[in-house]
Amino acid sequence: MRWFIIALIYVSTCFAQPDGPFLITSVEGPLHISDAKVVVDQNGIAHVFYARTNYTASAIEYVTVRAADGEVLTQPLSIFEADSETVQLDDAALDENLNPVVVTTVSRGISHWLVVLRRSNETWTETSVAHVEEYFTMPCGLSHSNFTGSRIVLASSSMLQIVTSETGNACPGFPEPYSIPIVCFFESVDNYDVYPLWDFEGFMWPSSLRAYSYSADSLHVWTMSYMGINTRLAVGRDGLHSVVASYDCQYGDLAGMRVGVDEFIHVNGMNLCIPPCYTLQRISADSCNWVGEVHTFLGTTPSASVYESHGFVIPTFDYEHVELVRVDTEANLASSTGTIGWRDGDVNIENASTGVSAQGLICAVWGDHNSNSGTDRLWLASCDWLTPLDAREAPAPVPQSISLSTYPNPFNSSVRIDYELPHASDTRVSIYNTLGEEVATLFNGHTNAGTHMLSWSPNSASGVYFVKLASGEFVTSRKILYIR
Repeated sequence: MRWFIIALIYVSTCFAQPDGPFLITSVEGPLHISDAKVVVDQNGIAHVFYARTNYTASAIEYVTVRAADGEVLTQPLSIFEADSETVQLDDAALDENLNPVVVTTVSRGISHWLVVLRRSNETWTETSVAHVEEYFTMPCGLSHSNFTGSRIVLASSSMLQIVTSETGNACPGFPEPYSIPIVCFFESVDNYDVYPLWDFEGFMWPSSLRAYSYSADSLHVWTMSYMGINTRLAVGRDGLHSVVASYDCQYGDLAGMRVGVDEFIHVNGMNLCIPPCYTLQRISADSCNWVGEVHTFLGTTPSASVYESHGFVIPTFDYEHVELVRVDTEANLASSTGTIGWRDGDVNIENASTGVSAQGLICAVWGDHNSNSGTDRLWLASCDWLTPLDAREAPAPVPQSISLSTYPNPFNSSVRIDYELPHASDTRVSIYNTLGEEVATLFNGHTNAGTHMLSWSPNSASGVYFVKLASGEFVTSRKILYIR
């Protein structure tokens, strides 16, 4: 077993260590490794995909690794190569026969294609299922179109479901940027259908598309509109599509997950805050409820893996560490949350992602870069859902000053109100109209130091309102616009 040489060794007999980290592959400049993804099968084999690029060509490579000891079972294989295009690896999955499926975005100049790579009988095929271009229009100017948020939501030997967004900059005078949800039903290289989802009003924020598939004939999609409302859409195999429900869920991007019966779905979403935090929401047939908030304490968080009926695995990383945050469906942090990888030498960790098998085996892959030598490396480590890791307990930071913020603004259903206090004090949060009349009291009592969240769903006319925060001798307010 090969281990990182680390500057700081955590000594504790109470915590287990992950299997690994294991070095999968490395390249030297001008080659570069990016967009790594991992899928774990029931045999404990990690199927790893990554983009390999240089100044003139791009490729998607595939390698299999035994998660327990890091043995590379198949050497890196280029499954897609492009000489004059750039390639972005979007998502990967396995069907029931353990045949891998990959979705990529291929770009050449102003043209962008969504390409499906699929293996059957050891043969790889590639199919372009959608195409957009940047183009000049009059009088709108230049529209910048691309695909973002592409995701595989169902992979079987007979059916592949993909969701993506066509994003870009709208014409002057319209909200920008925009994003149009797109669904693809893919049965074979010669049989696939692509549906733009137009059954909503207004433009959509990019990278806000998440989906969950109940069957080969049904697909549920969540997305966030320009005004901050997440709308659930459904698409049927008959080619018809319609909005089936709308929810006032305004706490960020959603990723679908079925728990129990079909009528109840747990979703997770990310809010922009420092340090990064996550919220969990529960969607049922007629409601959307905020469940809880989880603090991750590390940097960029690219994705969350779903362990069916158990919870979410969120990989977080900074330049020096990779951590797993494991959260159950009630927003409770699992005791096994902790560090799974460390930097090795004079490198910076640049990305991380995870995959979870049906048996609860978690694999994390991440890349690092040595700016002195120009070397990129790809690593893998594994553990199971219940394995306690060498956790680094990071206390919640105490704010240095009082702050008040609202999201979204304008809003048309409910608004989230966040405020921070450097010291515990008696606090009152209330809503006033433009006449100076108090129309709602959201909180009035003693509040501890730290970050706090409230929400307000008005039952009044559209217009301008003010959120007022009074804590001790300090008073501040924020203007909000309610549009029904």
